Parts: sequence; C-alpha cells; structure tokens
Amino acid sequence: MKYSARAGLGSVALALAACSGDLPSAASSDAGNKPDVVKDVVTADQAPPLSCAEAKACEPGDNQPLASCIVSLDATLVNPLGAPLPGEAVYLCGLTVCSSELTANAQGKVHADVCVWFISAAIKYLGGPNFAGFAMAIPPTLSAISLPAVTLVPLPSAGVDFPPAGGDVVSNGVTMTVGPNAVKFDLADSQDGNRRKFRAVEVPIDKAPPFLDPSLKLEALWGLSPINASITPAALLTIPNTKGWKPNTVVEFFVNGANNGIANPPAPYGGWAAIGNGFVSADGKTVSMDPKPGNGVAMTGMVGVRIK
Repeated sequence: MKYSARAGLGSVALALAACSGDLPSAASSDAGNKPDVVKDVVTADQAPPLSCAEAKACEPGDNQPLASCIVSLDATLVNPLGAPLPGEAVYLCGLTVCSSELTANAQGKVHADVCVWFISAAIKYLGGPNFAGFAMAIPPTLSAISLPAVTLVPLPSAGVDFPPAGGDVVSNGVTMTVGPNAVKFDLADSQDGNRRKFRAVEVPIDKAPPFLDPSLKLEALWGLSPINASITPAALLTIPNTKGWKPNTVVEFFVNGANNGIANPPAPYGGWAAIGNGFVSADGKTVSMDPKPGNGVAMTGMVGVRIK
C-alpha cells in the first residue's frame, strides 16, 4: 500500500516504515520522492490475505497521545438499500499520511493489511459528485477495523453552479447563501466542472458514517458537496425541517472536518465543530442558521444539526 501526505491529486509523498514504532514526522516538503510501498493492497476476493507480520509492534506506549497503529481494515461499501458499491474507494488517513485508494471489489468489500502508525487516524470517503463524503475519527483503542456496512448516500445527479457574484444556491431543498467569489475549491480534487457543483442530500441517522460520536446527539445529517471547498466569508445554510421540530425551536449546527491538509481547519480532522445556532421558521418548514457574525459554513462536507 502506498502512503502520501493526503488523499488526492498533488500529494506530497512520505516514506514510512511499517509499524516500526517510529511515527511519521510532519509532512515533508520534498515532493520529488515517491511513496514507499510498505504493504500491498489485497481486495477481499483475493487469497491468501497478507499476514501483517509487523503487527506485534503495534502496541501501546508510544509517546504521541493521538497516535495509533492500524493493523487492518475490512469494510463493505453499500448504498442505502444495502446493495454493494463496487469500485468505490475509501482511505485511511491521519494528519500526516494517507493510504492509497482502498477500492471495493464486486461485492463491495474492501480489505487491506496496513500496519502503519497514524496520528489522528480516520476513515475518509471523498464522494465526488456521486455520494456524500466524510471523515470519521477511528477510536484509538481499535487496531483491526471491521465495518460490516458503510453506507454511502447518493447525491442528486444534477448539481448547481455557485454564483460568482454571490447569492443563493439550492439543491434538494437546501439553500446555501454565499458571498461574491467566496468559494475556493480543494486543489487536491479534480478540476472537472461537474464535481464543483453544489449538491445536498440528507443522510439518515441510522445510515450515518461509522464512528459518529454519539455524545454529539446529532438528530439530522446533511451531506454538502463538493467536499472540502472553503467558503470565505462563511456561508449561511437553510435546510428542510424533516425532523418536524416545532416552529421557532433553537438548534445548533456542526460540521465534520474532512480536510487533513490545511492549518486551522473549521473542524478537527475526523471530528466535529459547532458552527453556529439556528432556528426553525415560524411556519415550521425550514431550519436556518442565525445570520449573526461568526455563524456559517466555512468548508463544505457533512453537516449535523441538533436541538439546543
């Protein structure tokens, strides 16, 4: 398996030793080096699986508190009806390294023997124009990751261009209000115009990405694409009141951090951050962010909402 500084185009390469106990340092600026091959990727329909002989070195006690050694990943990528999604790919990413694409086989299954140290490890799905993307922190106590079903929720087939002059952009009943030339797309993503269109979809809570923090008590999830587009000033968001909250109910918005390649992200990588309060409209049909300064979506991705 190859590892680079982040998943996407234009990655800066890092050379790693597999589970040696030595953690990767901060991302190197030497873009001329190619990633070392530390493990081959083995899909679930190939046999025998790799043995990951170095796994015994993945033990507690390292002096980096956010570090964990991921020994292996097994997951099945499915749509909301449970049908497999062959060809879709996830990544294992930390703050300094990402795996290469881990692509699902004909049964939607992904298998990889990893045995690499990660700082703030997360399972990451970029989504593109087809499915809602996310990055979810892997509990540090886990080393062999087994996910029977990772549900990928499809985005609308038709996207909407962000208005260069600013204004509202609407998809699937979700309205995002952006300023003039406010949207900057992730340079690691494709420059295909279709991938840069706005799309939104509700993600059912029972189909939420793996490792969603239950302590957040999120009641609604929405995937906003393209993932990791930065918005300055932050955009205001209005979503349909699909939860049937009472008129004028005060809510709180959160955003998932899926970009492990920038300083001072709007949310910690693999985690969540509050991005402002909002309220249910008087007619009970929509939920809107409060327009006061400091509120807003500064980077697209998955958004969560709960009653405050």
